[in-house]
Amino acid sequence: MNLSQKVARNTALLVGGRLAVAGSGLVGTIVATRYLGVDGFGQLMIAVTFVALFGVLTDAGVWTIAAREIARRPEDEQSILATVSLIGLALSAATLLLLLGAMLAVYGGADRDAVRLGIVIVGAQLVISGPLGVSSAFMTAHQSAVPPALGGLLAGAGFLVALAVVVLADLGFAGVAAAYTVSAVLNAVVPVVAVMRIRSLRPRWESLLARELLRAALPQGFVLAITTIYIRVDTILLSVLATDRDVGFYGVSYRVLEFLLLVPIFASTTLFPELARAGAHSERLRMLVQGLFSAVVIAAIPMVCVFAGFAPEIVRIAGGAEYDPAADVLRLLVLAIAFSFPATVLFSALVATDQQLLLARAMLIVLAGNVALNVVLIGPLDAEGAALALVLSEVVSVTLAWRLFARVGRPPRLQSPARLAVATAACAATVVGVRLVVAEPANQPAVVVLLGSTMAAAVFCVAAVAVRAVPVEVTSAVAQLRRR
Repeated sequence: MNLSQKVARNTALLVGGRLAVAGSGLVGTIVATRYLGVDGFGQLMIAVTFVALFGVLTDAGVWTIAAREIARRPEDEQSILATVSLIGLALSAATLLLLLGAMLAVYGGADRDAVRLGIVIVGAQLVISGPLGVSSAFMTAHQSAVPPALGGLLAGAGFLVALAVVVLADLGFAGVAAAYTVSAVLNAVVPVVAVMRIRSLRPRWESLLARELLRAALPQGFVLAITTIYIRVDTILLSVLATDRDVGFYGVSYRVLEFLLLVPIFASTTLFPELARAGAHSERLRMLVQGLFSAVVIAAIPMVCVFAGFAPEIVRIAGGAEYDPAADVLRLLVLAIAFSFPATVLFSALVATDQQLLLARAMLIVLAGNVALNVVLIGPLDAEGAALALVLSEVVSVTLAWRLFARVGRPPRLQSPARLAVATAACAATVVGVRLVVAEPANQPAVVVLLGSTMAAAVFCVAAVAVRAVPVEVTSAVAQLRRR
């Protein structure tokens, strides 16, 4: 199997596993929004986001650096795994303590009992962060996607079962929060067991190696911390500057879209060892990044057309009529995610070429701008203000990433923009046509979304091929997969 086939296969497997989680998550969102109401769902999203904000500290860049070093030094694999296992346990314990302290500082008021309860329950999943991180490093280094995909399937199924028990037994807010923790734990089971069958994960301290890994991980951990704060801070600011209802609108839109963020991440993760081995200023690095850049741009276009065009129907499916005001939030968020696709590719390439410090500085600028925009825009625009702040921040992010990549190689370019515009117009016209013909008379949101998204994606693919808008890197990978 050549590299293009491996990237496509692994990305498909990981996305498939994530789609299972996303599918269960969408069903869970549909149930939770109706079961908890807008305010209750908003409180749940605050808890989930707050835990995720601190969850990055259980990583601190160690897993990415471990994967890179295993790829570069396979003879030291067992020592690396044992050392980062111990580091992971220490990071998880420290993060739990910080989480509880921050919870009391930010949400210590008498009216925040539900939020605190949710944070405690959801935060329990941090205990398994260490073993999951070690197994993720191993899987990334070996470009293995099957165990994580199976873990996603198990997590999705477990979440639905847990949520069904919660609703049938009427376990309330605490039960729904517990279902999220159950899902996170199940997601770790298959990858961890798979690695333990072939490698020991018993913690061991090797001072020289630990210092080397931590020193290399510090810049990457800083980047991850900034990135996570950047992604999650809007929800936290909404919870402070607006209402739980606004968090509910923002949260339902984000839950619908969040799995899309992982599409470029999975593709970049599969390619990461190759990027690390290619080296800065090499022709291979340029080719790898250009191919991945072109692929994610192609994927982002129909995604924006579908989610922006059918936003009212999508939020109605996800939350019911109470969430209709979230449609504009969804439109803005999907645009922000589209800009994040090429930025993710460039960030991964920068990390693989040891440019973490430059990336950290750039992300610090983006984070500061994002916080400022949120503070300015949330007041007059509420949830829409937070979403608009994210769009503007993502534009700055991809611009800075593109300029930084020029330090290590020739930046990728948008190929055949005029032809892509033709295919995009055909996709958008299909969405408009479906809405005019089907949406109003049928008044069936699920039918509209299913029919419209299928038609729009098909039209985009046909139009892109017909006008030769698909870059050669993408068509070559598809042709190789078809032959296989």
